[in-house]
Amino acid sequence: MKKGEIDADKIVIKEIYKGLESIDKTYQVDSIDIKWFAQLVENEQALLKKKFRRDLLAFLLIALFILSMVFITLLEAPILFIICQVILTIVIPIIAYYLQQHKQRVVHQ
Repeated sequence: MKKGEIDADKIVIKEIYKGLESIDKTYQVDSIDIKWFAQLVENEQALLKKKFRRDLLAFLLIALFILSMVFITLLEAPILFIICQVILTIVIPIIAYYLQQHKQRVVHQ
């Protein structure tokens, strides 16, 4: 590089810094209060924890209900249990296939 090019680059850099400083002076940006932000994060974490516990409780109760129904059906009416197993083994793949086909049609449209 030539000396003239280096001097021109330095001048451009100085002008950019001056422009940036004038922007900083014109538009004051206040930083957020750390305590407020920490409190906001704590509140969000508490809400997420509460939601997680509620969802976990719902999942466990539903799972317990389903397992109870399966065991009751198995013990009290084994023939009904076997019939349900055969029907569900046939019906669930058919439903899954049709849902997949419908999903592919929606994506391609």
